[in-house]
Amino acid sequence: MNGRSRLARDRGMSLTVETVLLVPVFVLVLMAMVAGWRIWSVRAEVRHAAAASARAASLQPAGASARSASERVAESQLASSCDDPVVLVDTSQFGRRGGTPAEVTVRISCRVRLDDLLVPGLPGSFEATASAHSSLDRFRERRP
Repeated sequence: MNGRSRLARDRGMSLTVETVLLVPVFVLVLMAMVAGWRIWSVRAEVRHAAAASARAASLQPAGASARSASERVAESQLASSCDDPVVLVDTSQFGRRGGTPAEVTVRISCRVRLDDLLVPGLPGSFEATASAHSSLDRFRERRP
């Protein structure tokens, strides 16, 4: 009987060692998945914000109001996910006369922090960038 109890004890010890080794690996994999999800999610939000900002700018009659509308939309959409978004709006084509094709371009970049995830090996932050174009109404009057 002593042989059987020793075998059972060895199997129990083996299970404990496997658990102690596998749990940290599982936690690291889970944390890396969360970090990857956050990176993917923020990049998608920045792309969406750039498209919405370009659309908001294209609906304005003048370049100055297009710039302010675009910045306002981008900042409201990225308030919870980015630190200090930088919004660059190219309104140079508002100067074209009506009847000619024109578009507005918006480029957004922002820094996203990852230090709250506590994943070893990840940088403290990364930069997410996106740009989008939206056509201006060909038959509406434009002002630079």
